[in-house]
Order: sequence, then C-alpha cells, then structure tokens
Amino acid sequence: MDSQTARYGVLGVGALATAIVTGLCEGVAEPPAVVLSPRNARAAAALAARHATVAVATDNQAVLDGATSWSSACATPTPTCSGS
Repeated sequence: MDSQTARYGVLGVGALATAIVTGLCEGVAEPPAVVLSPRNARAAAALAARHATVAVATDNQAVLDGATSWSSACATPTPTCSGS
C-alpha cells in the first residue's frame, strides 16, 4: 500500500498525535491521507488546516471506518482507583 492509497486514523489529538501526523505529512512528496478524531478539536483543526491531506472525522467510529492502513490511539491513560 503506497501513500496514495493509505489512509491513517488517529484517535486522540495531543502532542504524540501531532508529532505522528507532522512526521507523516511534512517533507514528503506525497503525504498520505490522515483522519483525526474530533477529540481536542483545536489541535485537530490546526493539523487539518496545516496539511491538505488531513481531515477531522465526526467521531471515533468514523476514524476507524475511514482508516485503510492503520489506526493509532494517542490518548492519555485515565488513572484507575485500586479500591483499597
């Protein structure tokens, strides 16, 4: 699968996702399509504005449905209570 047919999905849009998308899209002749979750709407919109091949999905399911190559979850883990 080349960059013209690959479509990557990214759930959660923070520092890690921003670095991944930037690495995929900057400095390459043919950047791949990337679908971002709407989580952190400001960062997702900024990435979509900066890179023509990046789009923001309506929800997380749309990211998974739209990804043809791979999806990555880039979200901060939520601490759990031990219940002790």
